[in-house]
Amino acid sequence: MEHQVINLVHNATEAVFANSVVVEANDNIIGEEISSPLLHKELDMLTIYQKSVYLLILNATMILRSIGHPLHRNNAALTVRDFKIQLFSKIENLTSLIEANAFTENELINSIVDLANHFSISIGQSQKAINVILKYHYHLSRMNNNDIKRILHCPIDSKILEVLGIINLRLNAINLEKYLEIQNRISAITPYRIDFDSHWDNQHLDDEGLL
Repeated sequence: MEHQVINLVHNATEAVFANSVVVEANDNIIGEEISSPLLHKELDMLTIYQKSVYLLILNATMILRSIGHPLHRNNAALTVRDFKIQLFSKIENLTSLIEANAFTENELINSIVDLANHFSISIGQSQKAINVILKYHYHLSRMNNNDIKRILHCPIDSKILEVLGIINLRLNAINLEKYLEIQNRISAITPYRIDFDSHWDNQHLDDEGLL
């Protein structure tokens, strides 16, 4: 199922992120963007099309299965819908920081920790949804900012753990200390951690004849 999502995202990239037009005046191009209120509630917020693609990724992959059930907060039952709302709130804040060039690793880690605490899940479970969506946001936005790219974390899952030689460790057993240890191990291998799992993206696209 995950390779189907990658294919959809690959084919839809241009349409999703081309949400502004450049207007011409006095025979000169001026850099003003005309944005519809439907596309942007605020200039620094995700468009409805970006949210739609990220929701597609979230729903069609194994990400939600990794968070486990049931969800709860202070002994009150919570739903997957509640998780999505909180997740997208975190993503909206982080992507706004990215666009403003104010994104830091501490902001990323704090968002992962906050999401884990809100739903009484592990750091290993909360990190995957945030890191996967930020990975696609970075690449689909084509920002080519190495400073931002260097901050982003690799989404941790069973395949990544296997490549690192870490066995018998489930996401629900990964605390903050272990999570940061894993990210540091990946940093020792590649300067850009989000590239560490690109092998599977390439493999899925190659299987479909898209490379």
